[in-house]
Amino acid sequence: MIDPLSEYASSFPLAAISAAGYGPLAYLHRTATPEAALNSLRTSPDGKMLALDTCGVTGLQLLRLGLLTGGEITEELLAREAAGADQRHIHEALRRLTLAGLLQEAAGEADTWVIDEEVRDWFANPAASLADPHAITSDELTWICKELDLEVPSRKQEKIDAIAALYADPQESAEVMEALSEGAREMIDRIADAGGPTAIYAAAADVETYELYGARGRGRNHLRAVPTRSQRAAHLDELTAKGLVGFSPYEETVWIWREAWPALRRPMVSEWPHVEPPAAVPASVRAPSVPPIVGTVDACLRYWNDTPPKVLKSGEYRFAKSDVRATAKTAGCDEATAELISLLLLGMGLFLPNVAQATGRGRSRVVDQIWLADPELMAAWHQLHPLERWINLVKQWAEPAISPPTEVLSCRHLLLWELGELDPGEAWEDRVAAARWMHHRYATTVEQDLVVQSMSELERLGVICGEPGAALTDLGRLALHDPTAIDVMEIASSTDVVVQADLTVVAPPDLDPAVATRLAGIATLESAAGAHLYRLDEELVTREVQRGDTGEDLVDFLREISSVPVHDVVVRFVEDAAARADALVVHAANTVVVTKDPVDLATAMGIKSAKLQQVSPTVAISALEPSKVRTALDRRGLVPKIIGKGSAVEPRRASDSADRLAEQAQRARELAERHDMAHFHDQAEALEREIDTLRDAVGRFRITGPLTAVPASFGSGASR
Repeated sequence: MIDPLSEYASSFPLAAISAAGYGPLAYLHRTATPEAALNSLRTSPDGKMLALDTCGVTGLQLLRLGLLTGGEITEELLAREAAGADQRHIHEALRRLTLAGLLQEAAGEADTWVIDEEVRDWFANPAASLADPHAITSDELTWICKELDLEVPSRKQEKIDAIAALYADPQESAEVMEALSEGAREMIDRIADAGGPTAIYAAAADVETYELYGARGRGRNHLRAVPTRSQRAAHLDELTAKGLVGFSPYEETVWIWREAWPALRRPMVSEWPHVEPPAAVPASVRAPSVPPIVGTVDACLRYWNDTPPKVLKSGEYRFAKSDVRATAKTAGCDEATAELISLLLLGMGLFLPNVAQATGRGRSRVVDQIWLADPELMAAWHQLHPLERWINLVKQWAEPAISPPTEVLSCRHLLLWELGELDPGEAWEDRVAAARWMHHRYATTVEQDLVVQSMSELERLGVICGEPGAALTDLGRLALHDPTAIDVMEIASSTDVVVQADLTVVAPPDLDPAVATRLAGIATLESAAGAHLYRLDEELVTREVQRGDTGEDLVDFLREISSVPVHDVVVRFVEDAAARADALVVHAANTVVVTKDPVDLATAMGIKSAKLQQVSPTVAISALEPSKVRTALDRRGLVPKIIGKGSAVEPRRASDSADRLAEQAQRARELAERHDMAHFHDQAEALEREIDTLRDAVGRFRITGPLTAVPASFGSGASR
């Protein structure tokens, strides 16, 4: 027997994920146990809204049908409206909606479901009714009754009831439809095809806006008259006069009245799409190894240390596209991987914005900033084992500090949940099919393109493998369930590669991270399917030499890791690339002096202690620090102005913020003691917890539990 709570968790995983403290709604129930939080969420308005957002395409269609027909769904209604649909799929959707409380089984009535009152309050009936307030006037109803040869009642509601009764009668409604002109019948069919009984933009039914003004209606007073009425306006006028169609020139919409819909003799919901779950196939088994992205991160960090990226003027926490492109080229990876790495590292706080230069004053002030690594956090990062770094990357992807849109975060966690549903050794056969199914099951929250993108990111991270399919790697499964269970000593780590004469390097998937990192500094990864294939890159070799290595060092490295002798072609290639390292040298000036008058610069050039070198009539450079140059020029009464901090920028640290927060915490403590107010005590304690986090660089990377909720957390769910 399936536990109802487990069944609910399986049907609405986002609720289970939220109850466990993950995803965009984790804040709802942080204090309760996952089971208690899920039980509470199930009956709360938040839980119902969450279920409504993930009840899938069929669930939304059923709710729409129920609202169109007055709030009830019956087997008789389904037999009429969903005759061509997969009934097994329909009843599975009904089960999910009932489980979440969006539908309730009617007391004493078999096979009847009633839409929850809260859901009805959230959504108005999607079909326009003659009885809706301000929808139509009593005079217009009188004209319609006369056009239909009905006795005209005195009360407005009685007129509506008379029109509805006529269209509910099969014989009388058929006579009305047969009496319509061919053009009017075609128009009402177009409106029904485009929107069913709901209001649609007139253009969707091939009706122009000016034709809405051209249609007179019955008893309508238009703001302006149209001299020439088109044929379609006449058809619209005919349908309006019969009480079949309504329209609004101001909103540019048309619709079929709910009371008139039975005359069309067609289902209100015309499409019931069904998408089968993705096929599962055996997955290729690989020995757990450190994913290649760890080495790529090190290559990116080396480049960003040499060339700090610029902070965007908008203040967004991401690198500019130009910096991403340059990073990808230097690190030997694609731009998507470089951008993913940059977002993850920014989210972890490894890089902070620093002022590089400031010019002007007041409104004219311009501040140029660059991203520099936090020295304390970066030191703690490099002390981590490569696997610990990888787990932190995955954790940041699943629970980013810089929160992406809600639908992105929801999609990520739902994808990890569904991948966790696969048995070890199983894989989805096709990613596109899996993404299509996830959208169908979890609409409107999950979009197909977003699922495909998330799977690509997971593959770059090394959490899944199996293009064109998808399966959790053994390491990915361990990381999601319990990262503390990963024993770094048991992870395969090979140090042998094959350096070939065609400048390629064949490496095993479990290559030692240290070797892989250094190899990635001189070669680009061309293939990661099975054995990894690298190709030595002339530009990367040259840059590595510029960082301090020599050509001999790199040749010795290749000879050390290669299980076969290194060919002379490879040696010459490395030596030639290393020789290019000093072909072009760019010298950086520590201080730049700019004057408006060449006479002032001539005076400054005479100050030997400033060590200035003239490069133009008004510009000179010096290897000294700006403060020393200013002191030398001050002695001669030139009164120079320093702009910015020069090229030597002291990197910001997270602990600097902790010092400022400590002062705020101290003031809060003093106010708490002086006024005996608990509010200030709570404020001080919150600040002190934040201070401890900022000062504990090693603790920032400590992971003690799962990275997300998995199906096993709530038992086995219902079959799908």
